[in-house]
Amino acid sequence: MATLPPEYGTIFPNCPPQYQSGPEVKPAPKSTVTAYASEVSICVDKTQFTVGDVVTGNVTVTPFSDIELSNLKIEFQSVETIRRARMFLPESVIRTVTLSRFSIPSFDSDGQSKILKKGLEYTFTFSLHVPHSMPKAHCENSLPLHYQLPPMFGSQQEDADEALDTPLKTVTIGYRVRARLIKPSGTKEFYRYVRVLPTYPPVELEPSSPYTSLSVLGCPGLLKMKKPIGNVQTTLMSPRVPILYLSENNTVNLSLELEFSPCGSKNLPPAITSASFRVISHMLSSSKPLDFYPLYRTDNNDKKMQHVTRETESTGMVPTSFSRPTWRPGTRTSAVTSISMPIYLPPATNKDKTVPTFFSCHASRQYEVELMLEFANGYTAKLTVPLILAQDHRGDQFENYDFDHLSESQIAAVKGIATVRT
Repeated sequence: MATLPPEYGTIFPNCPPQYQSGPEVKPAPKSTVTAYASEVSICVDKTQFTVGDVVTGNVTVTPFSDIELSNLKIEFQSVETIRRARMFLPESVIRTVTLSRFSIPSFDSDGQSKILKKGLEYTFTFSLHVPHSMPKAHCENSLPLHYQLPPMFGSQQEDADEALDTPLKTVTIGYRVRARLIKPSGTKEFYRYVRVLPTYPPVELEPSSPYTSLSVLGCPGLLKMKKPIGNVQTTLMSPRVPILYLSENNTVNLSLELEFSPCGSKNLPPAITSASFRVISHMLSSSKPLDFYPLYRTDNNDKKMQHVTRETESTGMVPTSFSRPTWRPGTRTSAVTSISMPIYLPPATNKDKTVPTFFSCHASRQYEVELMLEFANGYTAKLTVPLILAQDHRGDQFENYDFDHLSESQIAAVKGIATVRT
């Protein structure tokens, strides 16, 4: 085997260095020349990357017969697939973007075709850069957040590990090394998929103010009829949307204000007996490139959303603690109190399927958390607020990033400075 190129850090120039001028050649193992063997294999030094990393490895060609090879192209690509059912027929839109390329020096030096002999094994080393952003021409609508690399989501291959896959495969996002054997008679392509989990600061969501929900509290009567005793308005007391990080087990304390307005002068605020929450995920996708940021809260009657498909999943309700409320007089006859509730990613969350909040040209992953308070005698109040998931919270990972090909607004979005209104 050829020696793999050395490891590199996250800071890397635009053009990774080229290595040996030609392939390593040695006799092919006899066991490889079978009816089930592949003519080409792709090996990478590791299988998970983030932006700024370098994918190093080798492509091994074991000809089944003498072949004339005009060139060997090695590329790093993102592949986004949107599946639809139109009139009971499946329809797929596949968007492939080449992110970086590696040139084999021995082919570029003289431009001559090479003869690869049967019975020999040819190993070509390569080095590919995982860029910090998509190419400038990638987004025809030039939406800033579309220049962030989306995280791997689901699997492109039908026989992939179920633990990494999504239920319906409506949206899959993958990254791969592609090797193209260019011959005078045609081109053959070979692939090796890898995992890419980009590390960006959290997407900034600007919340509508306030996020509130109105719950009517009812009291069971002798004839199982409900007699309203009042209503409680629950408000999230925070100017920012809460953020949870996937790289660690972290907790966010949400401060809630509750205002109880009784239906009668003798009705007192009921005691809070328990609190719980669940995390809801939304996948929004479109077979057409999006010229806006779709939001799961958008009205279905909005014409812009007519081509957008929504899928929703949620965790089960997770019990959580809460601070003891102290009711105090509010406006007129109402009573007001504040409580704090911690939220976190439920222990049963599969982090291989849970990706950061993102917006791409064809898809978006968004989250919200539903909070539920239970009161004495079975009363309940619910509040649903947006939730941002991010990979981690390192603050210095963009110091040496290369954004020369993007505008100021696009750079701001890649760095997470852009704001999306909810």
